[in-house]
Formats: sequence, structure tokens, C-alpha cells
Amino acid sequence: MTALLTDLLQRDTYNKFCIDCNRNESTHANITYGTFICGDCAKIHINNIGTDKHYIKTIFGDTWDTYQVKIIQAGGNKRLWDFFK
Repeated sequence: MTALLTDLLQRDTYNKFCIDCNRNESTHANITYGTFICGDCAKIHINNIGTDKHYIKTIFGDTWDTYQVKIIQAGGNKRLWDFFK
């Protein structure tokens, strides 16, 4: 799973950087939206929005199941960015 997640970050520059702040490199994933975010924005999601509305996990520190990987593969920062345009 680590190689697959690394590939998703390196292959697509939209995924490499946080979709929320566009400054910091991605270290977390928002499984709810299938996007990559940084640690600072992950804290905001967890503390201000709540874990009942957003499922946030670290990219390389947590265990991923097949469903979560499929969500992030189907999503990605560019797809959500294009959706909101």
C-alpha cells in the first residue's frame, strides 16, 4: 500500500500539495472526499469540523484497507478541484 500511496502523491502534483491551503506538502488524506491534505489542515478538519463529518488519516502512519485506497484512487485533489471550478 505504501508504494501505491507514494505513487499517487508523486505522479500527480495536485496530490503532492494540500488541497486546502495549497502550500504544504500532503501528509494526510481526507477519505470522505478522497483528497490529500497537510498536517496543519488535518488538525483543522479534526478539531473544527469533527471526525463525525470527515475521516482523516495519515498517509504513511496509518493502516489502509482496500476500500480506503479505492476511494483515494477514484478521487484525488485535481478531481475535487475541477468539481468546484
